[in-house]
Amino acid sequence: MALLSVSDRFVELWTKDARREEKEALEAKIFDLWLDCLSEREIEEQVSVTQKTINNWLSKKRTDSLFTQPPASWQHFDVWNFNRLHFPALMAAGSCAICAAALDKIRMTR
Repeated sequence: MALLSVSDRFVELWTKDARREEKEALEAKIFDLWLDCLSEREIEEQVSVTQKTINNWLSKKRTDSLFTQPPASWQHFDVWNFNRLHFPALMAAGSCAICAAALDKIRMTR
């Protein structure tokens, strides 16, 4: 009986989509934990990823235009002034800072 031989290149090619999906799922889990106000060190303890990698992934997510601009549906009816909230700085501080800033803004408008 002959053994089949497969090169590393083909194994990498065949598993490319599965590895990408696994990475995306892990990034989503890390972002969810961060939104739950866990620190990068606490996230590191829960997932098998270094804090530096977590920081890089979160930094990439923080600068995504999806998170720095209000949704189109809110732009006409928004009670918050997104320009004055300076979301990139708030995102760098953590999601809890966003919640606090939003609540402060709501209190000021009443």
